[in-house]
Amino acid sequence: MDGFRQSYLAFPSGKIVQEEPPLPDFILTTSEGKRIGIEVTEVFHSAEKKQRSAVKNQLTQQVISRLEKLLPYKFTMNVFPDERPIRKAKINELVGEVVNICVTEFGSLANDAWGEITHIDADLSTYPPKELGWIRQQGYRNLPSGIGSIRIHRYDGLTYSYTSQSEGGMVPHLTINDIEPIVRKKESKLAGQPTLDDNWLLIREGNYYTGTFYEVRIPLPISSSFGRIFLYRTDSGEVIELK
Repeated sequence: MDGFRQSYLAFPSGKIVQEEPPLPDFILTTSEGKRIGIEVTEVFHSAEKKQRSAVKNQLTQQVISRLEKLLPYKFTMNVFPDERPIRKAKINELVGEVVNICVTEFGSLANDAWGEITHIDADLSTYPPKELGWIRQQGYRNLPSGIGSIRIHRYDGLTYSYTSQSEGGMVPHLTINDIEPIVRKKESKLAGQPTLDDNWLLIREGNYYTGTFYEVRIPLPISSSFGRIFLYRTDSGEVIELK
């Protein structure tokens, strides 16, 4: 709460008291005598996003173990899955396809250079040579089912190759699908609380890896019986008013 109060410049002056259920987590009594209930909660990765992160880890590690025997340099890399299905029974075959792609695409990568290719749904075999050349220059390819993008960095100072995501997972975007269940759950508590002048919901993001997101992609404002809803990004101190 202290970090939010410091970061939200429009936070009203007054006295704030931590409460016990069924009251809100905090009640702010402003200098004008207005009483505001503040519920505090956190947002975490969904089970689906955790699963995709686990798939990303498995793919990347298996690709690295094969690819480092074929490339003449050490590297860091990530293989990012997309929404297309990946058949578990075909995972070894898929890893082999990705390794072959990497050898072709990145075999002559210069030291300290990055390489990245991204899947495009359009069938590139149908494009005329001039257009196809431009599309390929932008880094687009028809990648195998389930592979969204491949990113690699050559660095000759490395003693071994590894995945560049230190905590072992890809950081997802924060969407309305992550926020809405939290809002609805907290709204259900409002009915059992005493009537106040206003009710706020504070959602914290950025605590631990599973509570960290990349971009916030939420259409604003969101609908809720809360008077105000805030997203507090603890790593940057940014406050986003969702309502």
